[in-house]
Amino acid sequence: MPLAAPGFYTYEIRNTDTDYRDELHLASLFSLMQESAYRNAESLGFGASRLDPMGLCWILLGISVRLDRLPSWKDLLRIETWNRGAERILYRRDFIFRKNDDDGPIGFATSDWLVARSDNHRPQRPTLFEPEQYRPVSRQALNFRCPKLAPIKPELEPVLLKHADFSDIDRNRHVNNTRYIAWTIDALYSGDQTETPRVIKGLDINYLSEILFGTRVLIFRQPVDPVMDCGLALEAVVAESRALLVEGRRAQDNSCVFRALVQYQPG
Repeated sequence: MPLAAPGFYTYEIRNTDTDYRDELHLASLFSLMQESAYRNAESLGFGASRLDPMGLCWILLGISVRLDRLPSWKDLLRIETWNRGAERILYRRDFIFRKNDDDGPIGFATSDWLVARSDNHRPQRPTLFEPEQYRPVSRQALNFRCPKLAPIKPELEPVLLKHADFSDIDRNRHVNNTRYIAWTIDALYSGDQTETPRVIKGLDINYLSEILFGTRVLIFRQPVDPVMDCGLALEAVVAESRALLVEGRRAQDNSCVFRALVQYQPG
């Protein structure tokens, strides 16, 4: 079966997945995307059950999400996902989101992954599968790639301090990618009241370095112009939206561990 074969996965949105408006937390959406990616990879023979005995694992490098709206408590979220093939050491995976089996999509996403050794997370060449399986696939959910985001201004003061605690650590023994998203949204709302909601229309994130247990992470934020300050392609910019660049740095050495760009509209 080709690696591009799509999978369709449906989830009921639980109360614990939502915010005070009963809308799905963005971190919860990323969690369901990760679960769907795992299920699709597993069904096609390149999931954890194959990689674990080889001492290998999947590592996420970046995701771009664009949303018309988020599902709410008790809604059914249907996620379609497929692997678009490999380019050098990168594997690309796309997603389409639908709500309650409606015809029209409510969002799209694209992501970049690599295969790495489980012990040291060093990237491995994509030689696990036959060459005809990982040729690039033309179908894509978004018409742009995950952008490489520019650094935040170095003179800014942090708005949050986060800790990599036990509940943040996943099976790869580092902070799970969904926690970066939760920290990003916390930075978006930091110092403000929740009665001033934001409608998130887009999020791009670069996972630059893994965060290990016990690490303290300083979170910075900066309002930006997505094109002028971050180098986003015009097709990646959400019209009539504001943008906030968020950056996490290790407190011990000020090294950057992630950057995220949130495009949002006032609620």
